[in-house]
Amino acid sequence: MARLLSSLRIRLTLLFGTLALLIGITASLYINYFVSLRMTETKGESIQKLAQSIAMSISENLRERQREVGLLAQSPLLIHAPLNSPELRKSLDRTKNTYRHYAWVGMADIQGQVQSSSDGLLEGESVAARPWFINGLKSSFFGDVHEAVLLSKYLNVGQVNDTNSEPLRFVDFAAPVFDEQGKVRGVLATHAHWRWVDEVIQRHLPDGSKADAIEVFITNKKNDILSPFAAIGKLTIPAQANLNQAYQILGWSDQGTYLVSSVTINLYGESEQLWHVVVRQPVAQALSNVSELRQRLWLLGLVTTLILMLLTYWLSRAISAPIEQLSAIASRVADGDEYTELRVQSTTRELKTLIASLNAMTSKLIKRKRELLNINDQLEQKVDERTFELKKTNLELASLAQQLELLARQDALTGIGNRMSADEHLQQEHARMLRTENPYCILLMDIDYFKKVNDNYGHAIGDQVLQQVAELLKTAIRNSDMVARYGGEEFICVLPDTDLTGAAILAEKIARLIEAYAMPGCGRVTVSIGVALSRVDDKDHDELVRRADQALYAAKANGRNQVVLAAH
Repeated sequence: MARLLSSLRIRLTLLFGTLALLIGITASLYINYFVSLRMTETKGESIQKLAQSIAMSISENLRERQREVGLLAQSPLLIHAPLNSPELRKSLDRTKNTYRHYAWVGMADIQGQVQSSSDGLLEGESVAARPWFINGLKSSFFGDVHEAVLLSKYLNVGQVNDTNSEPLRFVDFAAPVFDEQGKVRGVLATHAHWRWVDEVIQRHLPDGSKADAIEVFITNKKNDILSPFAAIGKLTIPAQANLNQAYQILGWSDQGTYLVSSVTINLYGESEQLWHVVVRQPVAQALSNVSELRQRLWLLGLVTTLILMLLTYWLSRAISAPIEQLSAIASRVADGDEYTELRVQSTTRELKTLIASLNAMTSKLIKRKRELLNINDQLEQKVDERTFELKKTNLELASLAQQLELLARQDALTGIGNRMSADEHLQQEHARMLRTENPYCILLMDIDYFKKVNDNYGHAIGDQVLQQVAELLKTAIRNSDMVARYGGEEFICVLPDTDLTGAAILAEKIARLIEAYAMPGCGRVTVSIGVALSRVDDKDHDELVRRADQALYAAKANGRNQVVLAAH
């Protein structure tokens, strides 16, 4: 192969073929760039219009519901009739039936007790602590989406959709009711099912959106996902997403690259930003036509290159024939035939000069051959010396690599294991559990409000808190247990041969130990702990960690500084 590639004929063919290929590649890249740019603009504008239409529909729906509640609060029946009158309840029932997403319509007095409501739900119950009542006493109120707390018990429905186990979620609308003297009589409120947002989205999605992998998300002011429910806690909006930009190409947490457009949902003017509509489509799906065009351009370039290489090969034979003869004679000389004469038929002046020069050089080659043999012996000796030194260096590097491997599994700040070390330990425990069927537990804990420690006392104090928590954890566990910093202010304990009861006792002990300890520079801190027990049907240790993480999330949602056991 090397000899074939050294041929002038082949080299000329490859040279012109390469030039043709480079020209084709340059043209393809140039065309592909502008086509991709235009296609990206078209697709970006398309998903931006989709996001704008969804945002506009949601805004109009919110304003319509708020206007409806405000007008109802001014009705003569609410102004004059007793708040618990049958006529008022019938009016509330009629209002609930005017909009199928109303789950409840009720009237509460100024003490926060429900006097009348649709279907009689919550009558006699106190709603004084509910945000819609507190704010509704002052003015017209619209509340953010929230899960049903009190109402779900009376509706006797645990889920809005059994297929995805989505809990009841509502959006509240409220308005104060005044009597003839202008005094507040109470608060009129409605709870609208959140599922109307999903219906708005589905109504605006174009035909074939599922095949085109177009997805729509609703997020709050903090960019937390509100819809769809299946994405909550699993996906996060990229931090670099620019809500003021028409569309962007962004990498998401699920390892995909997407064309993204985001539009703000406003209730009344630009200053009242409620939610955001985020629409995304995989770049590969959005620019699929560009990929097809790119393939065709590559195919055309390859065919053109092959044709040009065949023409070049045919033309180069006349040029390369005398050079190939000269090459064959020179090879014989190189093989030791020192008396071969370089006789090549050629009318080219450059070739005649080359032949004369080669004849003069032949005599010098024999003399230098012996010199090269001596030099070769010296080089072999030096190679042996360098090989010995290289082996010695390799041994030293191997020792250094072992030390670096140990450091790679240790957290630099706290001195305990890091996430890599924890994952390896979890893999070993999972494999041991599958062999012996002896369960093990993990504790996944997070320092409560740790960001406030850094914000109020500085990162140096925050680092000291992390170091002290690590020391307390080491003193609380057994020698057979393992503790590691799992990331940021999060720690993990792996407890071999431990049941859920024993793990819960240890978790409670750790929580109280940390709570009682006065941290240097910032006082006392607390931790929330999720506890999970391994199962034989776990396909890997990540499932155990996910259960512990869900329990940790529940501990934080329930008020922090507590231990929550994962369902087993």
